[in-house]
Amino acid sequence: MKTKKQLVNELAEMRQRIAELEASQATSERNRHTVEPTLSSIAALAEALPVAVVVYQGPRIIQVNAAAERISGYTREELLNMHPWQTTHPDFRESMKERALARQRGEHVASQAEVKILTKSGEERWLQVAGITTELNGKPAGIGISLDITEQKRAQEALEAKQRHLAMAQQIANLGSWERHPDTGKAVWSDWTYRLLGLDPRKDEATFETFLNQVHPDDRERVRNAFEKAYQGTKHYEVEFRIVRPDGAERVLHSRAEILHNDNDVAARILGIVQDITERQRAQDALEKSERKYRTLIENIPDVTWTSDREGNTAFICPNVERVYGYSPEEIYAQGRRLWIDRVHPDDVERVVQAYRALFDEGGPFDVEYRIQRKDGQWIWLHDRAVATHTRDGVLYADGIFSDITERKRAEAALRESDETTRALLNAPADPLVLLDREGTVLAINELGAARHGRTPDELVGSYLFDLFPDDLAKSRKARVDEVIRSGKLVRFEDERGGRVLDNTLYPVFDAQGRVERVAVSARDVTNFKQAMEALRASETRFRTLAETSPVPIFIYQGTKIRYFNPRVVEWSGYTREELQAMDFWEFMHPDFRDLVRERGLARLRGEDVPARYEVKVVKKNGEELWAYFSAARIEFEGQPAVVGVALDINELKRTEEALRQSKRELAVRNKIAGIFLTVADEEMYSEVLQVILQATESRHGVFGYLDENGDMVVPSMTRHIWDQCQIPDKNIVFPRETWGDSSWPRAIREKKTLYSNQRSKLAPEGHIPIQRNVAVPIVHGAEVIGLLHVANKETDYGEEDIQLLEGIAGYVAPVLHARLHRDRQERERKKAAQHLVEHQEQLRRLASELSLAEERERRHIASELHDRVSQDLTLAGMKLDALRQSGRSAGLRKGLREVHDLVQRTLRDVRTLVFDLSPPILYDLGLAAALKWLSRQAEDQYGVATVFEEDGQCEPIPDDTGVIVFRMVRELLINIGKHAQARSAKVSMARDDNHVRISVEDDGMGFDVSAIENHIGGESRFGLFSIRERLRYLGGELEVESESGRGTRATLVVPLERGDKTTGKN
Repeated sequence: MKTKKQLVNELAEMRQRIAELEASQATSERNRHTVEPTLSSIAALAEALPVAVVVYQGPRIIQVNAAAERISGYTREELLNMHPWQTTHPDFRESMKERALARQRGEHVASQAEVKILTKSGEERWLQVAGITTELNGKPAGIGISLDITEQKRAQEALEAKQRHLAMAQQIANLGSWERHPDTGKAVWSDWTYRLLGLDPRKDEATFETFLNQVHPDDRERVRNAFEKAYQGTKHYEVEFRIVRPDGAERVLHSRAEILHNDNDVAARILGIVQDITERQRAQDALEKSERKYRTLIENIPDVTWTSDREGNTAFICPNVERVYGYSPEEIYAQGRRLWIDRVHPDDVERVVQAYRALFDEGGPFDVEYRIQRKDGQWIWLHDRAVATHTRDGVLYADGIFSDITERKRAEAALRESDETTRALLNAPADPLVLLDREGTVLAINELGAARHGRTPDELVGSYLFDLFPDDLAKSRKARVDEVIRSGKLVRFEDERGGRVLDNTLYPVFDAQGRVERVAVSARDVTNFKQAMEALRASETRFRTLAETSPVPIFIYQGTKIRYFNPRVVEWSGYTREELQAMDFWEFMHPDFRDLVRERGLARLRGEDVPARYEVKVVKKNGEELWAYFSAARIEFEGQPAVVGVALDINELKRTEEALRQSKRELAVRNKIAGIFLTVADEEMYSEVLQVILQATESRHGVFGYLDENGDMVVPSMTRHIWDQCQIPDKNIVFPRETWGDSSWPRAIREKKTLYSNQRSKLAPEGHIPIQRNVAVPIVHGAEVIGLLHVANKETDYGEEDIQLLEGIAGYVAPVLHARLHRDRQERERKKAAQHLVEHQEQLRRLASELSLAEERERRHIASELHDRVSQDLTLAGMKLDALRQSGRSAGLRKGLREVHDLVQRTLRDVRTLVFDLSPPILYDLGLAAALKWLSRQAEDQYGVATVFEEDGQCEPIPDDTGVIVFRMVRELLINIGKHAQARSAKVSMARDDNHVRISVEDDGMGFDVSAIENHIGGESRFGLFSIRERLRYLGGELEVESESGRGTRATLVVPLERGDKTTGKN
């Protein structure tokens, strides 16, 4: 990356070249003799420049240099296919387009501008651009030169942001700044400095004297001296002092400054700050008192919270995991389960994995202790626990918390060490010890004391102790020993040697007469302790802030009263500070947990081993109930045993857990019901669904029914216990609307809402099962009630879970029930229509057959009339004409009478033929078999088809009506053969088959497609077959037709020997 100085130099060079080009253009315009630049000369010049150069003519780029490719990210070929302004950011594109075109038109345009472009990768970069106008090949052209100033822009924006943040930080920190120039004596104060001093910048001049006048008289000289020493270079300027504002208010300020010197090492400028620390001073005593309390509180806050999926991949973990585990949250997110399961101790992995899987598969709590390897390779112990799972964006997660229990484990291990080892450790001297006589001779010294002087105990015993110290130190130490010998009292003091701070204690050792004979010296190195105490004081400030701003309720109780609580406890419980201070620590617990918390809390105060973490329910002042995960530890508070408690709000976690459990329960019920809908027949579906609902709600009795078209309640399913006890013979019980009464289920239907009661019903009729508790849920589809779910007699009260479950089932069942009811309604209507059609068809068939019989009777009557009257009259007329003809004298008369006689004879033959056609007498005189035989000969004579007749002689008698109809049918079949079959031979056979007669008519003709008969199509002959079949059905018989194209036809009429009910027959 180029420095700002390099960028400035390149910009200056670019401006110089632009100026040279502009001067060249101006000279060209004046002289009009200068040779125009060529594209090749411009290209050569451009390639030598470190800035981007673009040559364009009209809306097209005609030349770019390598720097343009590097800045834009596009290749030279891509740039040459672009407009000059195509890479410009949309916010600048129109203005740059207008500038480029205006410059080519010769208009005056500002020579430089700052614009933003978009590189090929989409990155935004800032350019300082300049342009000139020239001519190429006699046409106007433009040259754009661009310097990348992105880094300069970013630095400028960062500087402006820092300046804003500095001003804001000064205001937040209650901090003012000032500046003084020693050579002129002038000073500049910030507005916040004026405010801290209580002065008005419009009235009060910023001078050192004005400042000193505000300093408290007792501190004024000290402040002046500190400033003069700093100015002289002898001391750094930093001082705390009091001021008295014009309004009389006294404040404590802290000021510090840096003195900047010139090349001659003379103070040229003083920069300082001043801060109001009044509140800090006031809080100092309270801070010292609360240090121990806040340290204990923070140490007992649960360590690390986390959220992970089923595979152990972490979705969230709090930042302090790095302190415990060594890995940052970002590393854990990136590497997933590798930074958890893969780092668990091999002896603990299986136990951890099984417990974690059980959390997701069985919903049980996850609470394990295990070893895990930190980032630095150290093995630590963790106590990890989670209580529930939840789903987010389709993924199942668990929320948990773990604590570092390594020290606890180490302590437990230490306790298991032998008593002898423990005593040896406790009795080992921890500090250097020396025993001196009155003169200072070493009588005894331990190894630590000797090692401090680089000797062994044997080398130092008998030597003069003070020879080991420098003279000034030996003199002061000897004086301390003499003081003990003289006073006979313990002397304790601190001194510093070699950068180490020693806490020295001198003990007098008396002889039998009470005279100090020896002096025991202990010199404890407290350097680390001092440093730790300083660090502790600094850390306690952070700890106190953390506890007071913690979102977790924290409290301490001692005895039965709450001695401390942070602000979150007040917000969380709704009680005031005064109310909490007056309460016993268990009072705001839910009654179900109050005794448990009291007993465990008091036992923990007594030092008994009770669970440190458990879930409780809290009751806020407004009555709202909340779930909390409570963690407690026994501590010492102000010299007395106490307990610190931390309450983690798990109310949402509990709600999620309960919602998940309810969702699983409802999903399981829905799956069972869905399986019933798909696999169980309608008549069993209602009872199967009801059994699932009864099992899910732990109810003994129930009803699952629907409303029919009349609005009556139909109950296809009731528990069999109810059927038996109430002596109900049929499952499909109908309760007419007018008989409903005013019990819960009729009201649920009328009001279209769920009704339930956990009281004994008084509306059950005598002899019916008494209803102890019940829930009635209407099944609603659209805006209409279509059915009902009613359960009763659960062993315990019905609750909100049961109602939600039943309403969910009702909503799930509603569309399926509606579809089934709609289907059943359509099926009933279809069956009803089909029945009407069958009845209508049967009626038409009966009318047609009766019409045929009536027609046949009429035919027989007409034939009888023709035979008995007309035929007889014609016969008589013929006889008389024949007699006249024989007695006639004239040949002409006889001829005429013969012709009339012949006419009468022909008419008589026609009448006889007509009689046979209308109603063959042979059928009634000799029976059906004789009539069919005669009919076969007639067909052969009429159509030339060789026809034979066969019969077994066992078919008589056949009722006249049946015989007439069968005769007509056979006649029609023979006519069809003669007219359409193109047969050479035919056969009519008649045989008895039990109580039926089988009459077959077959031929060797062309045959036909039998399906045409089934579809009632195919012309006149096919309609004749259809007519024959329908008339046979009326007689209780049937028609069987066998035919194939080219292989003839066989039609068999099966007729009962005795007529049955005309409305029934074999189909």
